[in-house]
Amino acid sequence: MSPHHHKDTKQRNARSKKKSQTDSHTDTLTGPDILLGSLRNVGRVVYAKRDPVSGNFEHDPYDITSQFSNEARNFSSLLHENYINMFSNATDVMEATEEMSTADIVLSHPTPQELLSELGLSIAVAGIMIANKKPVKKWQPLTMSREHKLYLKTFERSLETKAMFKEHSRGMDTGQFMDYLGFEEFIKNNSQLSRSVTQHNSTSSDDLLANEACDMFTIEDDDTF
Repeated sequence: MSPHHHKDTKQRNARSKKKSQTDSHTDTLTGPDILLGSLRNVGRVVYAKRDPVSGNFEHDPYDITSQFSNEARNFSSLLHENYINMFSNATDVMEATEEMSTADIVLSHPTPQELLSELGLSIAVAGIMIANKKPVKKWQPLTMSREHKLYLKTFERSLETKAMFKEHSRGMDTGQFMDYLGFEEFIKNNSQLSRSVTQHNSTSSDDLLANEACDMFTIEDDDTF
């Protein structure tokens, strides 16, 4: 085995180990953690910093990709929302747009696979970082659409579901358990309504009995006369 091949193998093993650690850590994340982590890494892509001596990126594109390979489409949509405003050169924007278009084609596969998701996101992340040779110097706020915030809320809920049904959800889609959480939340939110309905039903029953008693009394009076 050549020294070069041995070095590549060690790098792949290190990356695989880091990715598994990231995946296990994902189970403990909350909504704010996910939101902050997503925006922080979007910033590392659109404001890609390089080492002034070596010229290498301070944040490895592969490391960023591996953190969000399971959420590739959503992270890519965040890049779409933010990358153009960070460019100062139209030619660089065109280069990045071509890379993003290629990434969209890969990520739009009707049956998403881990390999395709990682490949598509890698094209988007590395494409923007390499294309943006002269990022804007003026600070620009990052944005997140309402749809993406809603997605993050759903993703956080799926993590809660996995935690609640950890012993029963192995090999099963967490969506099968999320209906239960929704029903439970509905019951909690409408507990006051439930009590009101119960009281109304009870009152209605009493009124019905009273009306029946009145009808009987009226009939007896008619028979008497």
